[in-house]
Order: sequence, then C-alpha cells, then structure tokens
Amino acid sequence: MKISVLLALLPLIQGLDFQSFDKSVLSRYSFFEQFSYKTLEESDWIASKSKKNNDESYVGKWSIEPPLKYPGIENDNGLVMKSGASHHAISRKFETVFENTNNDLVLQYEVKHQNGLTCGGGYIKLLNKDFEPENFSTSTPFQLMFGPDKCGENDQVKLILNRLNPITGEYEEKHVVDTSLTRSGPLSTLYTLILKKNHDFEIRVNGGVAKYGNLLDEGVLNPPLTPPKVIIDNSESKPLDWEELEFIPDESVTKPEDYDELYLNAFMPDPTVSKPEGWLDDEPQFIVDPFAEQPALWDEDEDGKWQPPIIPNPKCLPGCGKFNQPLIPNKNYKGPWIQPVVKNPHFIGEWTPKQIINPHYYEDNNPTNFEPIGGLGFDLWTIENDVLFDNIYLGHSIQEAETIGNETFKLKFDLESENYQQNKPKAIKGPSPPPKSFEEILNDDNTSTFQQVYLFFFLVFKRELLNMKDWWYDFNTDPLATVMNDPLRLVVYSGVFVFIFTLFFGTVSIVSFLITDWAKETKQAISTAQAELKKEDKEVPKIVELDDSDKPITTSSESSQSKPRRRH
Repeated sequence: MKISVLLALLPLIQGLDFQSFDKSVLSRYSFFEQFSYKTLEESDWIASKSKKNNDESYVGKWSIEPPLKYPGIENDNGLVMKSGASHHAISRKFETVFENTNNDLVLQYEVKHQNGLTCGGGYIKLLNKDFEPENFSTSTPFQLMFGPDKCGENDQVKLILNRLNPITGEYEEKHVVDTSLTRSGPLSTLYTLILKKNHDFEIRVNGGVAKYGNLLDEGVLNPPLTPPKVIIDNSESKPLDWEELEFIPDESVTKPEDYDELYLNAFMPDPTVSKPEGWLDDEPQFIVDPFAEQPALWDEDEDGKWQPPIIPNPKCLPGCGKFNQPLIPNKNYKGPWIQPVVKNPHFIGEWTPKQIINPHYYEDNNPTNFEPIGGLGFDLWTIENDVLFDNIYLGHSIQEAETIGNETFKLKFDLESENYQQNKPKAIKGPSPPPKSFEEILNDDNTSTFQQVYLFFFLVFKRELLNMKDWWYDFNTDPLATVMNDPLRLVVYSGVFVFIFTLFFGTVSIVSFLITDWAKETKQAISTAQAELKKEDKEVPKIVELDDSDKPITTSSESSQSKPRRRH
C-alpha cells in the first residue's frame, strides 16, 4: 500500500501494526537491524560492563521497546537509552566481518529524542573486528564515528575517521569540519552517511543532502589525512643572546622628577579657590538629632530597637569634612611619560626554529579503505532519557538505504507528524525582550524615522526624570553639598520649573478667558431670542382655507374684519 493512500486513510485507521522489512532484497554483505526482539536479553546487543576511561562506570540502562511519545507504527520497537544524565555503552558483533576496500560505504539509522535534546550524543561507531562487547568503552578502537552531537552552542552531525599511522602504529581521529546541524526533535530523524570509493562523501538528514565534499580536498578534514612532510625541530631553542627587538628604550633619557606633578593629570586643583572661612575639617556632616525622643507608644518587641533620626550638622553651614579644591583643566597636560626608543645596534631579526623532515610522514590516499569492521556500538552520554535508535543499515548500496528509508522511515515519520500535530504541547510565552538602547534604536531598519525620533526623546526624557529624582533626594538629604557639587543642575531644574509653571498657569488663564467670553455671548444670545419670541406672541396668526377653485378664501374671522357690517 502506498504511503499517500495510508495518510489519506489515517483518520479511519486505528493503528498500523509493525511489519518486518524483507531483508531478502538486500545484498548478503549488508547488515540491517530493526530490533525485532521482545526484550534486550533476547537480542544480540550486549551492554558494556567496562568503565569509561577506567574511571566512571556505564550505569545507563538500555531497553528494547516501542516509543513512548508520538508513536507512528504500533509495536515498532527500537533500542532505547533509558537513563538521563548517565553514560551508556552497548554494542553487537557481526556474524561475518564487514569489508570496505575499494568500495562504497553506506551507514544509515534513525534517532528519536523523545524528550528533546539539550545536551547529549546520538552517534554510532563502526568497531574493529577484535573488540569485545562486554569490555566496549571509549578506548575501544573504531574505524568510523557518525551521528548527531549537541550540547549548548555545539550542534553538529559528527563524522570522524580513525586512521592508523603505519609508522607510529597509533590511531588519529580525522574530523570533518563544518558539518550540518543535528535537526533533532521529538520525532524520528534519519541520518545517512555515504562514502564513495572515489572519496566523495554525503551526509543526509531525512533524505536531504546536508553536507557533501571530497575527503582528499584541502581543509575538509582536521587534522588532514596526510601529515606534513616538513615539521619544526622542537629540539632547537632560541639562543639566549638573540636580539629580536629592532628598537630598544633610550637609557640616556630619564623621566623628569616633576613630570607627574606638572604633566601627568588632565585636571588639577584650582589654585584660586581656597577653603571657605569657618570650614570644619573634623566635624561630621550628619549627626544624631539631640532633641529627638523615643515615641511613647514605641514597642521594642514589635517595632525593634528605636534609633534616633540623623539630621544635617547645624555647625556645617560653611562646610565640614575634608575640603577638596574644584578641578580645572591642566594646560600643561601631556599624559603618561613614555621613554623614547633608539635603534637596537645588536638587532638580528625574529628567530624561527629550523625545519626538518617529518619522521612520521606517510601518505593516506585511500581514506575510504577501512580495516575489517567487526561490529557497531553506541558509547554515549546524554542529559535527556528515552533516546530511541532504530533501523540501522550498513552496506555498499545507496539504493538499498533509500529503499529502507522509503519503506520504514517515511511512513513512520508521516504518522508521527500527524500524532504530534494532534497532541503537541501548547507554546509557552517567553519573557519580554529588554528595552532597546539608543544605538539599537538608531540602527534599527524596521523602525521609521518618526518612531526613532519619538523613542529617542522619550528615553532621554525618562533618563533625565530619573536623574532629577536622584538629585531631589540628595537635595533633601544635604541641600548645601548638593548645590555646591553641581550648581548648574540647580539652575537648569529651576529654569525648567519656572517654564512649566508659567506655561501651565498661562494656559489656564487663556482657557478661563475663553470660557468667560463664551458664557457672556451665550447669555446675550438667549436674551435676544426671548425678546423676539415675546414680540411674535402679540400677532394673531392667519388661517388660510382653500375652496374648490383652489383660490384662497378668508376665514370668518378675517371676513368679519374686512367686510363692512350691514345694518338691519
């Protein structure tokens, strides 16, 4: 049945039961794992009993079970890391070793981070043929490592080749640089690695190519496949008498003794200002109020110990404490003294160690030729629990991997997506962003010029209002010291107050005058209207009637007044 048909019938389907993939369509050299076991104990997977780096134990638990969140296909089991914030290690051996000499290598598997991923790994290792599953650990030799790894800002799909140096007999990890993002989430994610025998490689995520290149290209692997031919001779050191400085301090020139006093500071005390007469150096600026008494109703059990208030020292009218002269610009200011330099007569130049032929040099021109691979395993640490792995494929055929993806992953992912849309958690409203600074407002292309000007002056006004409140508090605490320290601010605030006061009462006077004038005009208009109404009441209204000829005729009252009476 096609996937499109299944999705169309999804509302009518109670659940799609798991069906094993037909492995007969795969090559006999291919490995495919669907975890079609009832329990972990019945499977070929063995949890490690070793210690990580001979120190920490692998205490993380493993299980074979279906997904707990947003399942797609019923009874579709996977290998699950059950423990959070723990080290996990598990592996399985192949029945026959996997060879990849002068051939393509394709590795593909699914990862489902059911509780999301903030910090942890999900990569898989292809292990050497002689490894022991019970002793599998970080130090176990491997040929290749591939898969997602995320922690904080580090978010990548790792690809590491572990290459043996035939001269030193040591392995060295070669990392592919600038790999793609993990794109992990609560739904299954399909990761595919393709290494071709011509050394081209592809990293696919959910079937789409996320990274590609050639392993032999410069800058793809770090460190590079082939070590440098020439290296620095670390046994050589710089001679003690080697002179690298082209210029040295002129010892014949010394710093003047009075330089700091005359030229170091940009500002200096004003010599024209002297201490005011009556200034008390030893008197405090604030004292305890000698006339204050504890209130009669004061209860120390409820109100605490009573403390008399602090008031300005009445003796400090001229000033108290240490007197500091105001500062004025130093016209002789030059800044810190800098000793002049002269050319070094013994200058030789920058010393560089000599280079020698690298004794460990070798050429690695076939990075896709691996040693025999005996199995695969997961050696991971993760914060989140319930990380599920499924449908692991290792072979030489891109077509086989795509067939598996289409018949297993695609259907599962579509069903999981439908489940997620119906049951996804509600979004949580995050905190409001901090207010923008002046520079951010002026450089914001999405804000109009009018808005920028408005916000700029609004923030300036708000800042000055806060400064005014601080100044008013200081003024109430110590008026004299506040005015002496910043007399200009007093003048500005006084001017602003007078301006606002004048503007307010001027506006009130204008409005009062307009209201009074309007009231007079209204009263006069009412009086005139009343007089006209009285005049109209004295006139008798005429009622006009029409006869059949549509000519107006007068009423009886009008006729009696217009015709002369006949005498009888």
